[in-house]
Amino acid sequence: MTRVLKNGTVLLADGLQQTDVLFDESGILKIGRGLDGDEVIDCTGLTVLPGLVDVHVHLREPGYEHKETIATGSKAAAHGGFTTIFAMPNLNPFPSDAERMKSYLEKIRTDAAVRVIPYGTITDDEKGRKPTDYASLKELGIRWFSDDGVGVGEEKVMEAAMRQAKEAGVMFACHTEDMHYRTPGACVHDSEYGISMGWKGIPSLCESAQFARDLMLAQYIGVKYHGCHISARESVEALAKAKANGADASAEVTAHHLLLEDTDVKGPNCKMNPPLRSHADRMALIAGLESGVLDFIASDHAPHTAADKNKAMADSASASFRWKQALPCCIRNSYTALSAGPYGSWSNG
Repeated sequence: MTRVLKNGTVLLADGLQQTDVLFDESGILKIGRGLDGDEVIDCTGLTVLPGLVDVHVHLREPGYEHKETIATGSKAAAHGGFTTIFAMPNLNPFPSDAERMKSYLEKIRTDAAVRVIPYGTITDDEKGRKPTDYASLKELGIRWFSDDGVGVGEEKVMEAAMRQAKEAGVMFACHTEDMHYRTPGACVHDSEYGISMGWKGIPSLCESAQFARDLMLAQYIGVKYHGCHISARESVEALAKAKANGADASAEVTAHHLLLEDTDVKGPNCKMNPPLRSHADRMALIAGLESGVLDFIASDHAPHTAADKNKAMADSASASFRWKQALPCCIRNSYTALSAGPYGSWSNG
């Protein structure tokens, strides 16, 4: 059975065009005007996009199925137009070896509603001590590795891991967070606003110092490197410098870091890691995305339960339970299509 999308504005390689799209279960058959099919879908007033790809999500299974499962999370992705998602490995158990990864891949095969590509861990169980056996996981098709949720603190460990990653021909996607810059209980950006609310702040150096270290090592060793959820002006500057010097590096920024600032934080539902930062940081992120220093937008979808969020600011989980409810009304509607699923919204911090 063939279907045709008619009267829509279609995003093509050379821009938006008024055209039709003919497709069946195997894929797109033809793009052009005046097409007919067994079923016509009127797209008047709508924009037709290719399937979206999100390189940074948390599906919570295995280990945290009370927050979300592979089935519910991937259905939420499909509802928002995402056809491929990359799932972070901070799970229980961590997919740090071939046997665990085989089990994880089988669960994805049977339950996922969209294409789910899992990350392996940079270090065993994300403990920051021993590099994972990248070669054995690459044999299963895993070519992306991350210790998302924590940074690899020891420089010697990261250097050894990068050398092994280069040898295996795999890529790192790194959450950078130097805990030397973070005091216990810190939960928002380090600013006068946070202080006025009685909250302890997280300085930008917590992210940017380790990010700059990683970029230096990645360029020196020659490994492919990606920066996760960049939030600070200093990080954008470090990436621009590394790219100019020839590093094989990229980075993502989240929608919430592009749209919101530290003064938008009113309570635990707006707490995230890295935190929403200053106006100057947000402007640097926008400029970095527009100039190509930052490469694309990721969601960092990270669902939690209401119980995880309904705590004091310092103790609350760092992600939004119902993120769309926390958005200012002027931008809330743009997130509605991304907020499917019973376990919270798709676009989380």
